[in-house]
Order: sequence, then C-alpha cells, then structure tokens
Amino acid sequence: MEKAKEVLGEGLFGVDRQCGWVGDGGFLMHDVLENRTMVRCVISAIEHSPTHDRKGPLNREILIQTFRNWLDGAIAKGMIELALEQDDLYRYSQWEHKETPRYWKGTVCLMGDATHAMTPWQGFGVAMAFEDAMIMQEIFGDVHLPAQIEAAAMPEDHRL
Repeated sequence: MEKAKEVLGEGLFGVDRQCGWVGDGGFLMHDVLENRTMVRCVISAIEHSPTHDRKGPLNREILIQTFRNWLDGAIAKGMIELALEQDDLYRYSQWEHKETPRYWKGTVCLMGDATHAMTPWQGFGVAMAFEDAMIMQEIFGDVHLPAQIEAAAMPEDHRL
C-alpha cells in the first residue's frame, strides 16, 4: 500500500475506490483491498496477435512497449514499477473465446460468464447471467414439457 501511494500518488488513496485509466493500447486499474493494507493493480492490454498460449512471461520490455505512449505520466510508470516488484510475473490472455454456434444443447444451456467474454476482475458476468435468465424466462415461459424446449429455443424464422 505504501509503495503504491508513493509511485501512483497519495491523492488516489484518500477514498477507498477503484480507479481506472483507459488509453492507447490498454487499460490500467487499481483498488484497495484487505483493510487498506494491499493494492490490487490490473494491467490490461490489447493483444495484437492471437496466441494459443494463455500464459506467457511478462517483463519490463513488454510493459514499456505496450504503454510507450503513456510513459510521460505517473500512472503507467507507477503500475509498471509495481508489477515488476512481483515474483513470477506472467501475462495471461483473457479473451480466449472459442467460436460457438450456440450455447445450448438439448435441455442444457450455458449463461453468464460461461457464454459472455468478460473482463475477469469486475464480476460483470453475474449481471449477464441475470439478463440471460430474464431472456430465457421470456423464451421458455410457456414451456411445460421437455419435448417443447427445442422448439421454443429455435429462432422463429428457423421453426418448421
């Protein structure tokens, strides 16, 4: 916490809140945890070339190259400094989203985080799960037998 205040600026820690910055090539975020004893920093960048390896090394060179247009301010430099203090620093591809023609088969349907590509740190998948549940209630509201499920799930222009 003290190191984060030093490199990012004391003013960002007067109120317990999540702070985020969006700019050329990425997104940076920090928030205060563990009764103001820890700061979680998120560094998210655009992947310009897809990879099949979800996990890879992360080092100063990659971070400087990724945020090269942000380095005149304290935030990117501070986040990079904080990240490089961590042991075993890795980058993870967060947008692994395989192409899927549909998210249901028979009487099983996926929803929420399982079907929507979400940023992993804000818990937005639960909101999508609620929205999915509302839509499914609308689609299946008149279904009373398992045999009716497939017909209800099929888009109207594809029904026989």
